[in-house]
Amino acid sequence: MLWDQVKSSYEELAKTHEVVVIEGAGSAAEMNLRDRDIVNWPVVEMADAAVILVADIDRGGVFAQVIGNDGSPGSGRTETGDWCGH
Repeated sequence: MLWDQVKSSYEELAKTHEVVVIEGAGSAAEMNLRDRDIVNWPVVEMADAAVILVADIDRGGVFAQVIGNDGSPGSGRTETGDWCGH
């Protein structure tokens, strides 16, 4: 499975690097894709990673997106960590 390869790759990197940057595209939670795709929050949870959520204010609706991701049902987390707007 692809998830096993992702997990194994992360574990190898984490053994030899103090910091591993995990970049994700799209929504932080991606609740509609969790059952069939590798989405951002499961990777965060697997790595027990700190999160910096970056949002683009020029695209509109950014505050709703950030607040919606803060403890969303699909995220399994109650806080996103730090976030910054562009």
